[in-house]
Amino acid sequence: MERLIFPVVNYSDFMHPIVLKPKHSAAIFTMNCPNDQMYQGNGYDILMDMSARQLGMFGPATILRAYDTYQFNDYSRYDAAQIDAAHKAAMHESQFPKDLENAYRLGKHLVEQANADI
Repeated sequence: MERLIFPVVNYSDFMHPIVLKPKHSAAIFTMNCPNDQMYQGNGYDILMDMSARQLGMFGPATILRAYDTYQFNDYSRYDAAQIDAAHKAAMHESQFPKDLENAYRLGKHLVEQANADI
């Protein structure tokens, strides 16, 4: 994030970055935890919102989250006994296509915004 922000830093007044033309951006977060666990006081939502606010120095920023993701093709090869591999496979089958579609739509929206700003 620091290298992304560096080119727009105003060293005279750090609290007011130099952005000549606002740019739309997005942060995509994929995570193993289910949606309902995301907000159980672990602070993940706060960290993600902080990241999006940092991107916001360039212009409007959007967050896309994908929950309960499929991490491995073969869970038996990893020390992951607490994870229900059948559940993960079912979530991958049902949710992953939706997550891909959401990411596609977000990318399309960003391109449309960039084209509109030209």
